[in-house]
Amino acid sequence: MRSFLQRGPPLAPALVLAAGLALLTQASPSVLAADLVPIEPLGLRVTRGFRVTLFADANLANDVYAMTLDARGNPVITSQGYIKTLYDHNGDGVADTAALFAPTQTGGMGMCFDGSDFLFVGDGALLRFQDKNFDGLADGPPENLLPLDFAEHGGHAVRKGPDGWWYVIAGNETHFTNAHVTLPTSPIRNVEAGALLRISPDGRNSEIVADGFRNPYDFTPRRASTTSVMGSITAGGWRAGCGVGAARITTRTPWMFFTRSGAARRPA
Repeated sequence: MRSFLQRGPPLAPALVLAAGLALLTQASPSVLAADLVPIEPLGLRVTRGFRVTLFADANLANDVYAMTLDARGNPVITSQGYIKTLYDHNGDGVADTAALFAPTQTGGMGMCFDGSDFLFVGDGALLRFQDKNFDGLADGPPENLLPLDFAEHGGHAVRKGPDGWWYVIAGNETHFTNAHVTLPTSPIRNVEAGALLRISPDGRNSEIVADGFRNPYDFTPRRASTTSVMGSITAGGWRAGCGVGAARITTRTPWMFFTRSGAARRPA
């Protein structure tokens, strides 16, 4: 099921859930469990104060891999064969129609809109589509910015950082090469396992700012110099020094520090 999550009065569609709902907190598991309220029809438990309603079911949003919001706030979803935009024309909090934004062979594991630009991690690459007239349809074939293997431990989330650069995280089946390290300022040049890439705003150059990951799923900037990563982070001995769960990465150019439970290491 795909669900629409909101706090307080309904404003606009805010979230389509592809497979379920994950609530992350620093509270202990017992405290967290005590605060969760079951939503029996949807098989979810949520923190008190939230309401959950069904936004789109399998008729419009089947087997979704990833989602984002476009420049107008419409949910955009992807799976094998499609990138689709969901529309709630009458504003009742339920999707009425879905329109194909662009086809995709594999589906995507990461998506992000920036105005008329749409970055997509799928089909073996980091791709950039454009929708200059904002009609919800790609203007043409995408631009291939970087190779990123589509695999269980391949390319995943893409985000725009507070510095205006693009960041992409990928796992240890991505097969990183020199093509991913084109900037002389890259703090890591010989990539081990999965990595977090920093890509120039025009998409022409990139560097590796963290590596040693196993299968990171997602990340988000916390502050100007800190990023939180979630997923199956590392196996023993890799640079982040973490297991399955989450890690915080703090940048100190030109060095990267990987921290969790007080541990910190510099890349070689």
